[in-house]
Amino acid sequence: MVIESGYFGTSSDKILVVDSIATKEELDIIINTAENVDIWDNKLTGDIWNNRVTYHEKFLKNSPETYHLVSEIQNRFSIKISEFYNVKVKRPIPFIARWLVGNFQIPHYDKYFFPNYDIGSIIYLNDEYLGGEVFFPQHDIEKRPIAGNALAFPGDEHYMHGVKEVTSGCRYTIPVFWNVIED
Repeated sequence: MVIESGYFGTSSDKILVVDSIATKEELDIIINTAENVDIWDNKLTGDIWNNRVTYHEKFLKNSPETYHLVSEIQNRFSIKISEFYNVKVKRPIPFIARWLVGNFQIPHYDKYFFPNYDIGSIIYLNDEYLGGEVFFPQHDIEKRPIAGNALAFPGDEHYMHGVKEVTSGCRYTIPVFWNVIED
C-alpha cells in the first residue's frame, strides 16, 4: 500500500501521545540491558549512529529476553497506532537507540530518507537526562520525554521533527518506523 504525503492530514491533532506504554519494571530491564550487555552496532564506521543503535543479531543473541520484551512493547503500541490512525501497520524489527551528550537531530521527515516509513514513533525508556526534547517546528510543539510514554506522528513533510541536543546524561529510546499495510 502506498501512503501519499498528506494522507493523514496536516494537523497537530495527528501527533499521538500514549502514556505508560511500558511499565517501570519493563523500562528497568531494558535500561539495564542497554547499559550492561554488548548489544550495540559497532560496524557503522564513521556513521553518526555507530555504537548508538542495537545490531539485530547481536541484540537477539546477547539478550533474547530484552529483545522479546521490546517486541512486546512494540506490539502494544501497534494496537494504539492502528486505532488512532485507522490503519493496519507492520511491526518492524525491535531495536534501541541511545543518545549521548552532544547528540541531536536537525528537523527532517522520515519519508524523505525512507519512503516506506509511513508513521514514525518513539518510545521513551528513560528521562534522567537534560535536553533531548522532540520538536515539531511547523506545529510549534516541543515534547519533553517521559519514561514509559510513546509518541507517534505521520512520516511525511507535514510533520518535520527534530531532537534537541542532549546536554547531560544518556537518552534511551525505542524508535519505531511503521509501514501501513493492507488488510
